[in-house]
Amino acid sequence: MEWVKHGLIFAPPMGLPWMSGHASVPCVKALDDKLVRVFFSGRDGEERSRVGSFDFDPREPSYVTRVNEGPALEPGGL
Repeated sequence: MEWVKHGLIFAPPMGLPWMSGHASVPCVKALDDKLVRVFFSGRDGEERSRVGSFDFDPREPSYVTRVNEGPALEPGGL
């Protein structure tokens, strides 16, 4: 596999308070040759991070097919 830079392919959507402004620390998993899942850290308005994910088609990187409506992991207690 060869790395090809495509620029911005995902920006946090408006209206999801658990990821109001960031999508950092991406980890990528190829589900098959037509679908890639990206896990990332999203931040809320109080700068608390949560893990979320989105899927896209690697043949058309600007086409995001699914975004988690809620976080995969919530912050826990101390």
